[in-house]
Amino acid sequence: MSDNPSIFKRVSDYFAGDNQNEKIEKLDIRGEPKENMTRPSPDQSIAFHSGDPAPGRNDSFLSDSRSGGSGWPWGVANRGRSRTLNHYRMLMNGRDAYHDSVQARAIVSRKADNVAGTGLRVEPLPVASILGISDMSADEWSRDVAHRYDLCMRDKKQNRSETMTGYQSQHFYIISKERDNDVFIRLYYSGDRGLQNALQFEFIDATQIKGSTLTNTAAPYRKFKDGIERDDRGREKAYNILVPDANGKIKDVTVQAMGPKSKRKFMLHGFTPEYAGQGRGYSPLGFAIQKFENITDLEGAHIKKAINQSAVMMTVENDINDPGDPTLGVDGGQNAMPSEVVSQFGDNAVPDSTAIGVDPRAMRMQGAEIKEPGSTVMIAPGRGDKFKEIGLKAPADAFHEFLDAFTAHLSAATGMPIEVLLMRFNQNYSASRATLILFWRKVVIDREEMAADYLTPHYEMWMSEEIAAGRIQAPGWSDPVLRAAWLNAAWVGMPLPDIDPSKTAKAAEIRTALGHQTGKRGAREYNGSDFDTNASTLEREYGERPQPPGQKQPPAQAGAPGAQAIAEAVVDEFEMRRD
Repeated sequence: MSDNPSIFKRVSDYFAGDNQNEKIEKLDIRGEPKENMTRPSPDQSIAFHSGDPAPGRNDSFLSDSRSGGSGWPWGVANRGRSRTLNHYRMLMNGRDAYHDSVQARAIVSRKADNVAGTGLRVEPLPVASILGISDMSADEWSRDVAHRYDLCMRDKKQNRSETMTGYQSQHFYIISKERDNDVFIRLYYSGDRGLQNALQFEFIDATQIKGSTLTNTAAPYRKFKDGIERDDRGREKAYNILVPDANGKIKDVTVQAMGPKSKRKFMLHGFTPEYAGQGRGYSPLGFAIQKFENITDLEGAHIKKAINQSAVMMTVENDINDPGDPTLGVDGGQNAMPSEVVSQFGDNAVPDSTAIGVDPRAMRMQGAEIKEPGSTVMIAPGRGDKFKEIGLKAPADAFHEFLDAFTAHLSAATGMPIEVLLMRFNQNYSASRATLILFWRKVVIDREEMAADYLTPHYEMWMSEEIAAGRIQAPGWSDPVLRAAWLNAAWVGMPLPDIDPSKTAKAAEIRTALGHQTGKRGAREYNGSDFDTNASTLEREYGERPQPPGQKQPPAQAGAPGAQAIAEAVVDEFEMRRD
């Protein structure tokens, strides 16, 4: 951090008193200056510095004091510069890169494909010891809840605009998170009896939030109008949203984060902060905007060079340097005259006096139209001319190696190995598996973040509506501890890709036999199926239930209890334990 006291004085002056409001009034709803604004360059759209303000601004108070580092002038001990990040500009440039750069789009799409995949399934894990119920009752309750939630997540009607299912929304969420890092979801509670559950969801674009913000790396105070109202503890309480009405007219709407009496959640906000006090996210692609643009320009230049070379198939070399023109006399001398054949053609062709039977329509040679590069060759050789084919030299042999090496650094900065980005594994089994495992650690982190910001709050509100409708029993729901015990769950998605399926299956068998994982979790992680359903189906098909090696066949059960029986058993057991 900078040791220059004047920097902090200017920042504190800016954020203090009337000076703050005066400067804020000069910004539009996205934090941009209202006048004299021009399209910024990629560097300007990431940050602006003192002595180098953004177009239309005079924000010298916003310091440019990156702190130290041997890469900066005058060595490590010298005070460098910090930068101020303009969230709206980074959002727009991140979206430009997503659509213009193949590499940027691949990074975002590949992350969504692996983190969300076909959608994370809920695995309810109620804490039986806290709830005072048996493990069997907890398993039966979990199975019933999982099936009900799965049916809702597959139904497009649970999306207010009916454009995506709940599982498809997870893929959209990760794309928005990796591209914008500022995701807003609005929750609705409908009285439509045709819905499985009253809860509906809809995504709100980050640009619909009436405001934007700046993050200064020297003093990341949240003092700008970013469209979110907060209490004195920094908790988000309401959101100012720009919403089009039925006539297409934009209107301002304030949506509460949570109902004060009902405790229903109406808005969810997901982003990953990088600084204390940061209130909204900025594009994760922002650090590499210029690099993505450089790669795109480089690829375009090589492709253009290849196209230009393909338009010329061969050239002519002359070892004797003969200036002769094939359209002139054969001697090629200075006194050469047009031959009889040549004199019969041209714009002003006049038949030679010695010519016999010349058709005037044949005296004008038709031009050749070249429709495709390299498709036509016009040859008029002279004396001593030799034809030499031009080999394509673009792109160069080392171009792809250079491009992959350059892209590998960008990919690694996002937590994705280049092999995953290109979906190309040229290493041995051990090295390829190690690469996937390292990447999968980042996938697990991203899944946990999506669960915390989106899936778990959505699951909680869905559960509340199910309990209110009497379809699910969860005694003690109003108690915070018991509520958390009922809501305890795992979110299971697509597993780590199999490089060698037989080895993976053997490892799963060993883990299950040793008790390191359950059959239910193994089935979920392998293909998203339910172990009990699989076992029951196999028992009907083959007459026996599958089980881990070394365990005895459990006695067959008459059938799974219905939802009403599960609810009654859970309530009765809870009441008995409480008494």
